[in-house]
Amino acid sequence: MDYSNWMGSTTAIHGLPLGNICLPASHDSGTCGLTTQLTQDLDADEQKIVTLLQAIAAKIQAIPGVTPYIPDAYAWVYDAVILTIRNLLTANATSVSQQLADGIRCLDLRIYFDSASQQFYTYHTLVGTPLTQILGEIAAFLGSTKAEIVYVTFGHFRGFELNTPTFFAMNAAITQALGEYAYPQLIDPNTEQISNPVFQQTYEEIVSYGTAGSKAVLVNAGYATESPVETFWPTTYSPPDDEGNGGVVAGDYANSSSLAAMISDQQDQYKNRGSLPFALYMLLTPQDTDVTGVVQDSDGASVLDLAAALHPSAAVGGTPTKVAVELITEIEGMGRGRYAGPVGWIDAAGDGEFGIALRSAELHGRTVRLFAGCGIVADSDPEAELAEAQAKFLPVRDALTE
Repeated sequence: MDYSNWMGSTTAIHGLPLGNICLPASHDSGTCGLTTQLTQDLDADEQKIVTLLQAIAAKIQAIPGVTPYIPDAYAWVYDAVILTIRNLLTANATSVSQQLADGIRCLDLRIYFDSASQQFYTYHTLVGTPLTQILGEIAAFLGSTKAEIVYVTFGHFRGFELNTPTFFAMNAAITQALGEYAYPQLIDPNTEQISNPVFQQTYEEIVSYGTAGSKAVLVNAGYATESPVETFWPTTYSPPDDEGNGGVVAGDYANSSSLAAMISDQQDQYKNRGSLPFALYMLLTPQDTDVTGVVQDSDGASVLDLAAALHPSAAVGGTPTKVAVELITEIEGMGRGRYAGPVGWIDAAGDGEFGIALRSAELHGRTVRLFAGCGIVADSDPEAELAEAQAKFLPVRDALTE
């Protein structure tokens, strides 16, 4: 199937109301291009991250002799962890244009205004892609397809207030880029109510409105229950929503570490939806607990067997294990000795506890060999990784030289 034109090609949906058509959606759709720059106006949870980094930097800065290696401890710590943070915040690794080509028809965009550059961006704690680029990708898709419907929600505004010149400037940029494709809300002059609720309009009615072709339904979270601008639909038309959605669409987040619990929650919401269109929205959250398991044949396995099966971990041996270990052996150029090996205890019953020997020293007579390493990934900066390894040597080295 040509996923770029799947709606136009699927004739079975053409007579259906939009509320009866499943629109594949992506969450935080504009996070594919996150930078390493934090936004301003961080919320309380995001500020905790900065506070933690500052605390770690202060401890590093207090290590005697570290300044020549790490002149700016905060910048060093920030650079060391920001790539991991960025990976966690990236909900979508593909561009908006690729998502649309893959069949996604419901986009969710967080909008940030950077006062320094006077530009709008997508964001997710970190600054993302310029809004002009995202709008250009959506417009290019709509212009290159025959009869698709793309549902776009603009919300989670940061860096500006509603009903300010900046807010209206954002609206103007969106309208300029997508206005010709927008399926507008129409207000009945007698009732002052929306006369064409979008979920009740059929696919054919939407794509044939005005100049026939692909259409964009633009939802602006800056407008609560009604929008004074016909180009934008109010946030009540943005699924999923909370209980204050004005009876426009049913559905709410199911956020749990249990897939079964999420499915059950969504089933209950679906049963209680009445005649409203339903938004299925589930977010799987891993529990912050230890990973545990039970060895079924415990009589035949000791803690040494388990350690052998788990060694080396990805932290010291990479992944996939076989390929990574072979590559490390080839390019590392040194024997690790006992470094990164299991270290722990075992009793006569075969029970015990093992960890990984990192940041260690190996004694041979009057010679001491120090070990430390770093987790190398594709985006690693060699100089920063070297500085990190040198800093890890300091506590043991200084203790030996005092």
